[in-house]
Amino acid sequence: MIRRYFLTVCALLMALHTMTASSQTAANATKTEPPKKAGQPVNRSATYNMNFVNPTGTYIMIAKNSDQCMYNAGPADKLLNPGDTWSFGLEDSNNWTGGCTNQLKKVTWDVTVLRTGRPFVCQVSFTEGKAYEHPSDSDPKWYTSMDGCGEVITSATCNGVDCRNKRGFYGTPDSRTIRVTFGGVKDAAQDSPAAADKQ
Repeated sequence: MIRRYFLTVCALLMALHTMTASSQTAANATKTEPPKKAGQPVNRSATYNMNFVNPTGTYIMIAKNSDQCMYNAGPADKLLNPGDTWSFGLEDSNNWTGGCTNQLKKVTWDVTVLRTGRPFVCQVSFTEGKAYEHPSDSDPKWYTSMDGCGEVITSATCNGVDCRNKRGFYGTPDSRTIRVTFGGVKDAAQDSPAAADKQ
């Protein structure tokens, strides 16, 4: 009886290990790129530490609308309380099989500022692309930009470079930090999602 139980447990553990290994192999295969010709760089993804900062006294709802050429486009949504920061990771895709090699990588969020009276709604987009930084450049360079919601976003930096509604060029580090700060809307510390719903 004990031997049969032991064999059953071993069989279950082996099956679980096989399933886990198969899943990992499939996940890795998604990011595997074919060999490049001599002199060509191997395509790879880049990761980003995304931060939405709300120093105001107003509640802000952020909901993901769409994305393209992304392995990880972040969480679906978040109610950002007054004084809070929402931090999460992004990972783009430069995979040629998905048509993403050297193409725009993008995530768009719907932003709703739950102020007293009529809520303010807009869209903000993260974009990673290639362009010429200077007219004299021989090759385009990667840049990051945070576009939209100019009325309620006071600043956006990409690895310390200003990228609010403009292209921020800062090289190609393995990981980048993006910081988006809200403001520009009259603070309303007494507001809450429930109060806004009554308007």
